[in-house]
Amino acid sequence: LKENETLTPEENVKFEIVNKNTNQVVTTLTTDAKGVASTTLSYGTYIIRQISGTPGYEFIEPKEFIVDKNSQNEFTYSFVNKPFLKNIKVLKKDDSLKNQILQSGIKFKLYDITNQKYICRNEECTFETNEYGELIIKDLYYSTYRLEEINQELPGYLWNQEGLEFMINEDSEEEITLEFYNQPVLGEIMITKTDETNTPLQDITFQVFAKVDIYQNGVLLYTKGELVAQMTTNKDGLAILSGLPLGTYTVVELQTQDGYILDTNSYDISLEYQDNKTSIIYKELSLINYKVPETKKN
Repeated sequence: LKENETLTPEENVKFEIVNKNTNQVVTTLTTDAKGVASTTLSYGTYIIRQISGTPGYEFIEPKEFIVDKNSQNEFTYSFVNKPFLKNIKVLKKDDSLKNQILQSGIKFKLYDITNQKYICRNEECTFETNEYGELIIKDLYYSTYRLEEINQELPGYLWNQEGLEFMINEDSEEEITLEFYNQPVLGEIMITKTDETNTPLQDITFQVFAKVDIYQNGVLLYTKGELVAQMTTNKDGLAILSGLPLGTYTVVELQTQDGYILDTNSYDISLEYQDNKTSIIYKELSLINYKVPETKKN
C-alpha cells in the first residue's frame, strides 16, 4: 500500500487451498465483510493461493504452510493486497494549432468520480504544469477521473471549463498521456462604409495587412507587411473579417465605387487579449467615402 494509507477489510476475496502432495484443491475460502475466512485442515503440506479479488489490486503470492502435531490449534495468516498504481502525463495544447502550450504554473485539480473526492497531495489539492506545459501525476488507483482546470489567467486562451474525463484500469498503459486543449482567443474586424449622407456603400474593397509579425503560441502565422485577407462591403455597407489571431493589423482601402474618392488613409487595429472568458475581440471601423466634386461647366 502507499505511504500513510489505511488498511481496509476486503470482502468477497476467494482463496483456494491445495494439497501440495496431491495437487488437489482441498477447499475454497471467501472472505466476509471483515476480510476474514477460515477452515479446518488435517495434517499435511498445503499451498494457499488467491483466485479472485477487488479490481485494481494485486493478488498475493502463493504461500506454502504445514499442518502437523507441532502446529497450534488455530493459526492466522494476514495478507495485504497492494493496489495497481499508474501515472498520467498531461500535455497542455492549443486547440487550433494542436501544438503544446509551453506555460508553467497552470493549475489543475483531479477529481475521483468513482469515489467522489479530490486527489490531494498538497494543501490546495492542486497540480501545476512545468515549463514545457506538462503535468505528471503519479500513483493513481484504478478509477474514473475528471481533470479540472482552475479558473486562472491564461494569456491568449480561454478557460476550459469542461474538464477532461478518463479512466484508469487494467488495460491502461503504465503512464497514460492526456491532451488537454484550450481554445485561443480570436479577433474580428468589422468595417462600416457610408457616404457623407450616411448611405451604405456596397462593393468597397479593403486589404488587411499584418502591422507586425503575428504569432500564436510561438508559431509565426503572418510576417510584418504580409497580406492577411481582402474584404468587400455588402449591400448594408458592412465587411467582416473573423477568425484573426491576436495582434496588430493595418487596413487600407483598395477600391471604391465610381463617383467617390478613394480613402488613401491606413488604419491600424490592435486585437489584444482581454480575459480567459472573452472568446472574440471585436474592433469596428466606421469610414466615409466622399463624392467626387462636380466640375462646373463654363
